[in-house]
Amino acid sequence: MPTILDNLIHDKKIAPTITLFIQNQGNRSGDLLSEKMSDFVALELVDWARKNYNISKSTANIVVSGPSRGGFAAASTALRHSNLIGAVLSQSGSFYYRLQNEENWPVYPEFEGQLLLDYKHSAKLDIRFYLDVGLYDLGLGAVGTNRQLRDILDLKGYRVTYYQYKGGHSHLGWRHTLANGLISLLGEHQK
Repeated sequence: MPTILDNLIHDKKIAPTITLFIQNQGNRSGDLLSEKMSDFVALELVDWARKNYNISKSTANIVVSGPSRGGFAAASTALRHSNLIGAVLSQSGSFYYRLQNEENWPVYPEFEGQLLLDYKHSAKLDIRFYLDVGLYDLGLGAVGTNRQLRDILDLKGYRVTYYQYKGGHSHLGWRHTLANGLISLLGEHQK
C-alpha cells in the first residue's frame, strides 16, 4: 500500500496524503465489528493526526478504508462519525454481519446485515463511497451484500463508485483495485 500511495502521489493522480495504518492481528471480528473501533478511529486517531500533521480541515478528505471486516469497520465508522469522516474505501466489505452472538454464515438474500439496515434507515449523510468486490468473493454473501449496499446508497443519493472484478477474497485482488478507490475518493478532480 505505501508503494501504491507513493506512485499515485508522484503521478499526481491524488494529492499528497497522510496515511495511518492500524495493525489488527487479534480478535478481528471483536475489534473491527465494534463501536469501540469506530470511536477510536474517528475520535482519537483523526484528532491525533490533526494535531500532529498539517491535514485538510475538510471531512471530505478524511477516508477510512479496509478490506473484508475492515470494509465493514470503515463504513460503520463513517456512519457513526460523518461529522469527522467524509469517505469510505471498502474492498470486499463484510456487510453480511448481523452482529448477533451466534453469527451464522450469510444466506443472501434471506436477511440483511445490520450495517445495511443502519444505512437504509438513516438520513443521508455527507459521505462518498468506493466499494469493490470480487465475483468469486466468499459466494453471494459478499457479492450480494456489497451490491445491496451500493443500491441502498445509490437510492438515497450518495455518490458511490462500485467495481466488481474477476477474483476472490484476497490481498492480491485488493492490491489491484486499491488505486482505483484512492483516485475515486482523493483524485485531483475531487478538490
